[in-house]
Amino acid sequence: PSTMTTILGGLIILHAAYSYRHYIKLVYSIELENVGGIPPLDVIIEIILGSGLILFGLIMSLQLKPIRISSDIPAKPYQEVINNVDFMIFNHRGIEIAKRNQK
Repeated sequence: PSTMTTILGGLIILHAAYSYRHYIKLVYSIELENVGGIPPLDVIIEIILGSGLILFGLIMSLQLKPIRISSDIPAKPYQEVINNVDFMIFNHRGIEIAKRNQK
């Protein structure tokens, strides 16, 4: 189902491109001057719908894993989990500030 949704979104975007190209040819054949290159509202809606369907199809095709807390975390004490060496910062300005305060 997600592959079909993605393909359908791509086809809708291709149709929007074809419709816009047809619109441009029509404008040049009628020789309208003040169009400004803005696509018609139906083309904009098709592009938004097609992009949304592609995004939805791609998200639904992902094989996501649930987020779970590791089984060994509840067995560890709180201080051991929080006071991990990875979170300690040893490169700080405390020594320099102490030297300035002594002067």
